[in-house]
Amino acid sequence: GVNVAHLDYGEMSVRTEAMQDGTGEYFSAQDLTIGLTYANRLTDRFSMGGQVKFIRQEIWHMSASTMAVDMGALFILPLKNFQLGMSITNFGGKLLLSGRDVRFYEDPDEEMFGNNDQIPAIYELDRWPLPIIFRIGLSGDVFSTEKLTLRMNVDALHPSDNLEYINLGTELEMFRTVFLRAGYRQLFLKDAEGGLSFGGGLYYPVTPALKIKADYAWCDYGRLHQAKMFTLSLVY
Repeated sequence: GVNVAHLDYGEMSVRTEAMQDGTGEYFSAQDLTIGLTYANRLTDRFSMGGQVKFIRQEIWHMSASTMAVDMGALFILPLKNFQLGMSITNFGGKLLLSGRDVRFYEDPDEEMFGNNDQIPAIYELDRWPLPIIFRIGLSGDVFSTEKLTLRMNVDALHPSDNLEYINLGTELEMFRTVFLRAGYRQLFLKDAEGGLSFGGGLYYPVTPALKIKADYAWCDYGRLHQAKMFTLSLVY
């Protein structure tokens, strides 16, 4: 498969220490990833997949790009409806910003008169690594009947740029049509912002071959307040 993700931060005012209300100029920033994915079921219980992706960041006149790889595996446990998965993401090169904003002219000796005071120079920037994340998770049905199914999910994450934490989630399925969900992000992470989330969904069959799926989610992001998400999908 092929996937594209693009995030545009919009226009922002250029501010300096001397002109804190703005210089009259505006700048923008954006992120882009383009990925090529492949997955295969090796046995009836074991599957593997991976993705090669191009990553690019832009801010004003500067940009950085690199390549990275995501890899994952899924194992269906002998326990009924339980699955064990693991993945590693953003394994790849480092990023380095380049562009005209690091170029300037320098006078090598300001006390000397008559010398060339317009020597081309450039700021030397450091490369920085992508945030690699190793994740392992367990998912399964705690109990299941013809009318009710309770699912539990737990993820343990080890990021390269932060402390370890756990994500928890649960879903109650009723009559295979109504879904209630709740979860908590970044459990045990010090100074985590928010964490609580809940929502629900409806799964309605229009025809035997076409179904409509509607979902709502509310997430707490602490000082960034709350996010509300609505999703409408056609399943065929």
